[in-house]
Amino acid sequence: MRLFAGLLLLPPLFAPAPGHTRAALSVALVEQARSLPAEFHSDLFLRLAQSKFIPDIKWKQELVEDAFWTATGASLQYSQIADNVSSSVDANAVRQNGLESLTLKARAVQVMLDLDPKRAVYLFDQIHLPALPELNCSLMLTPDLTGYYQTALLVYQKGITPEDHAKGEDIGFVERIIQTVEAPSQVSPAYDLIFALNLKPDIRRDLLAVLGGRLQTISRSDREFGAAERRLGESLQSNRLSEAEAVDFLPALRMYLVHHLHTKRCTEFIPRSGMSSSAMAFNDLAVKLDPDHLRIPIISADDAAAVGDAGTYTKHWFGRSPQSGEIVEELRWLTNGNRADASGHALPWSLAERSSKAWLEKFDSTLTQVHNLKDDDESSLEAYFCMKSDALNVLASLAPPGRSRQRTMNEYIEFLEDYYPTIENKNLWFTMFRHMLYTARFSDDPTNKEWILMQMGKSKSPIVAGYAKMEHIVGPPLQSHPSGHVQ
Repeated sequence: MRLFAGLLLLPPLFAPAPGHTRAALSVALVEQARSLPAEFHSDLFLRLAQSKFIPDIKWKQELVEDAFWTATGASLQYSQIADNVSSSVDANAVRQNGLESLTLKARAVQVMLDLDPKRAVYLFDQIHLPALPELNCSLMLTPDLTGYYQTALLVYQKGITPEDHAKGEDIGFVERIIQTVEAPSQVSPAYDLIFALNLKPDIRRDLLAVLGGRLQTISRSDREFGAAERRLGESLQSNRLSEAEAVDFLPALRMYLVHHLHTKRCTEFIPRSGMSSSAMAFNDLAVKLDPDHLRIPIISADDAAAVGDAGTYTKHWFGRSPQSGEIVEELRWLTNGNRADASGHALPWSLAERSSKAWLEKFDSTLTQVHNLKDDDESSLEAYFCMKSDALNVLASLAPPGRSRQRTMNEYIEFLEDYYPTIENKNLWFTMFRHMLYTARFSDDPTNKEWILMQMGKSKSPIVAGYAKMEHIVGPPLQSHPSGHVQ
């Protein structure tokens, strides 16, 4: 693994050493980011381009352009969604860190819109959506292309010029995007895009007809349809269709829904009672626009009934082994002693209480348990990585300043360094590193924040050190998750 070339750790607390100008520090940060693997290189370039640390507009544009093309090499091609359970390996593997190729390219276009709108339109046109694989019910992860369509809306609003509108190129731009719809995950974002644009009724009707045509070509698995079904129902409930649009569009939508509802469905998508959410949303809309059912037939219970159970996926948890279960209980005690206030909310130990002999003895014994955890104690290498890194992160966050805290932080950072080559999914690795980065970002104690970033800045991993330096020198990204998502 390559270490950063150029700028060494700047004492104290990353502050510029004598003779280092802000411009020189910016150059060093850029060169450090350039040395990282594609997704991290691209991500940090975009953060730098959005910061005040890079004052020159041309330089910002160069960074964004570089980030866009570098994103092609990211290990994940597009954002995915899982079960959103904190102890799920799969959920952590696809946590939204913004590091997927498509996400990074969309982010680059959004940044470029504020620098050079014409160039942003060009870059957006260079994005080619990846082919989405057909997924069966035994697989959990499903694609999420929402960011692409949200970026398309921004490009239309900020990048399409009056001259483009006069030539009708704006409509061609939207139609090309609608023509990309080939899977259930794209239906709602494309539908919402059409209504988010300020279009004349006849043009919107034409675009809905294009989308309706695409719907009639889609025949995918229930894993894909079911994962996108709730969002589709929510889109239909907004009741934005006019009567004329409904007559043209809803028959095609009805065909699409019945085709995917009246089939074998994944276990978790079979309604326990009544009809599915998408069928009910469709019927509510159809009745409002055509009360007598003369032109828009509703979906009957038979039309929407599943014809069988196609099974489901195997949940991939971490922390479920006996060894990990004991550690989880010890961590819970170290956090709050299993105490609650009068309202029933957990009552965390104070710093003074966490400095007591009894607490520190419990801490040391728990750290030993975590240290002794082996990869075959969990169901997979990834589950082991999640469990141990998460436990070390919690311990390092709880420990009072001193020997125990330093020892734990050292072990946490070394563990991340050692397992980077082993963990194939780099987004999963980054998620477990991000927990500590967020602990620093949202710390109420400036001294604590400084200490965490300083420790990570000393890491042998160029990724850990690079993000720590970026966080301290440049600051957090413009959009950041709330502190409640730290753990």
